[in-house]
Amino acid sequence: MEAEMCRRCTDGSLMRWHRPQHGWIKVNTDAALFLEWDSTGVGTVIRDERGQFIRARNHKLQALYSPREAEALGLKEALSWVKDLGYNRCVFETNAKELAEACRSVQGNTYFHLIVLDCINLFKHYD
Repeated sequence: MEAEMCRRCTDGSLMRWHRPQHGWIKVNTDAALFLEWDSTGVGTVIRDERGQFIRARNHKLQALYSPREAEALGLKEALSWVKDLGYNRCVFETNAKELAEACRSVQGNTYFHLIVLDCINLFKHYD
C-alpha cells in the first residue's frame, strides 16, 4: 500500500507527499518548540521508494531555539543519523522554506547560518 500523506499549503491547497525514485529513500524532517518546557523537539522519518516506513527518530533538545534554528538543527541531526545508517541515495525534505533556500545559497553569519553550513557539509556524503 502506497503512503498517502497530505497537508494544507498556506493558500489552502493540498500538498501531497511524493515517493522518491527507485533505489532512493526519502527523509522528512520537522521540529517543534515546547515553550512551557524551554525545549525543542526534532524528528525524522525515513521511507523507501514504495512509500513504506523504514525508520523514525525523534529527540528533545534541552534548549529553546528559534523556529528556523530548530528546523536547521533537525535537518543537521537527520543528515548525521542517516549518514551513520549508511544510506547515500537520499532525498531530504523539510517544510521550512527558509531552510531549504539557505541550503542552496547560504549567506550570513548568524547561528542559523552556521547550522546550515554544517548541513551543506553533511550533504556532501550523499548522491
